[in-house]
Amino acid sequence: MQQYLISRPEGIAMLVALAVGILLWRFGSAFEQRMVDSFTLRRPANWYTYLLVSLFGGLAPAAASFLLGKPQPIIHDEFNHLLVADTLGAGKLSYPSHPLWTFFESMHLCQTPAVFSRFPPGQGLALAIGNVLGGDPIVGVWLIAAGMTFSLFWAIRAFVPNAIALITTIIVFSHVMILSYWAQGYMGGGLAVIGGAIVVGSWRRLSEHSSFSLGLLLTLGLGILAFSRPFEGVLLFVPISAQLLYWLFKKARPNLGAAAKGFACGAVVIIASLACYNLGTTGKVTTHPYTLYSTRYESTPTFVWQEKKPPIKFRHPEMAAAEVFFSQSYDMHRKSIRDFLTANKGKLNFAIRFFLSPVALIGLLFAIPSFRRPSHLLLLTMLALGALGMAGLFFFFTHYVAPFVVVLAVLVATGYWRLSKVRFRGRPIGAIIVSVLIIVPLVAVVLECRERLNSSLPTPFLVQKSKLEDELSAGGSSRHLVFVRYGEEHSFHFEWVYNKADLKNAPVIWAHDMGDSMNRELIDFEKDRKVWLFRVESDFSRTDFQPYSP
Repeated sequence: MQQYLISRPEGIAMLVALAVGILLWRFGSAFEQRMVDSFTLRRPANWYTYLLVSLFGGLAPAAASFLLGKPQPIIHDEFNHLLVADTLGAGKLSYPSHPLWTFFESMHLCQTPAVFSRFPPGQGLALAIGNVLGGDPIVGVWLIAAGMTFSLFWAIRAFVPNAIALITTIIVFSHVMILSYWAQGYMGGGLAVIGGAIVVGSWRRLSEHSSFSLGLLLTLGLGILAFSRPFEGVLLFVPISAQLLYWLFKKARPNLGAAAKGFACGAVVIIASLACYNLGTTGKVTTHPYTLYSTRYESTPTFVWQEKKPPIKFRHPEMAAAEVFFSQSYDMHRKSIRDFLTANKGKLNFAIRFFLSPVALIGLLFAIPSFRRPSHLLLLTMLALGALGMAGLFFFFTHYVAPFVVVLAVLVATGYWRLSKVRFRGRPIGAIIVSVLIIVPLVAVVLECRERLNSSLPTPFLVQKSKLEDELSAGGSSRHLVFVRYGEEHSFHFEWVYNKADLKNAPVIWAHDMGDSMNRELIDFEKDRKVWLFRVESDFSRTDFQPYSP
């Protein structure tokens, strides 16, 4: 458990914050009343506050990417989101299947009845927007980050004064987003935070006043969740929906009918959009890409309480190895109650270290007395449902629970608000502590960047894929077909066979080596392409790249 307590950069940053706090205590009496007022008064936030917090959200991850190097896709999910971005950026929902589509099968990717990813299209759409506006999908990640800080601040300030909301937003965002794979990669996480923040912020405001626009805004948040993390979005919304229905039918709040109309109008748009996307990919309005892929390629179910389906015969060893890996994790969860609890303890430790910095834990501790409030009991119910949902999954990534980040942030902010009222010998020591806490994540990010720059950890050679494609395409008009042959040291986690969405016009296409006789069919079909063989004996070195010869 020791490794989850505090990192070296965080420890140094806390010492810096302590030193600043001591100076403020010794020499900052002139600013004390101003600090107390900022943590006490509740007033509308100025537009420039939203602008500044959004700029911080977008520019901080961008600066880290420039410093550490632009992220390159490595994980299967990243290639899938980029394929969706490529497709949507071209104004399409999917591309036609290649006549010899079996050469291009890869994890999370459907090749028939069209080419599309199993994942909801939200992340891909954001990457497509970034590519259109900034010329690179990574710009879409930065736009998501900016939207994350904006929406978090907007949601949190519905519960606490602006200054507390601002400090909490920066602390949570800096720890969760700036250097994590959420912002230094293409797998996502921030978009679901935006959806969750809009839902929770709208619900909180509906408890005080109601309007058509708030109902519409609530649906916008749910729509973002439907297009990013739909299962977790449902878990987040169940307690809120129960309370909203109670208010509506018991007339416990005025004019909820207007909000209900806005909600209904937005729901029609969201449902229609989902139906159109399903139709444009799977060919059926009611069949989601996730469902179709699972039916075809997965014998291991999503949840541990479901039973396995009959084994699937795969055409490629990498996909078979992936299914074995997931099956073993599934079996471990079901082996015994003890193994189930052990596996979920690992998930919990992972989530705590990822989401809760030491300074955020301080806020949670001071928030405990507020847990008896009805609004906070509902927030805790959301977290409990989220935890139960994740316990039922045999595989876990932190972005799965991204919709619940706003819930943690609100609880942390409540603790900071309570802490800011603490006095010692008549002086506002709590306000001073809360003021200096913001230093910790900012200093920690800088120190961690320095550590990463000095790190010599091995990097999978897959990060060089785009560079290889550029080298092959350097001739201008030349087109290439690359067969990938894996060795025994290759891991299925690193897959080279992912392509541009428009396979027909892609300058370089990557295909599985399926043996000389079958390869000949693809070579004859793609007869205008130069043919290469790429042998991957180890994922951390390129062992052989040469012209293909049967």
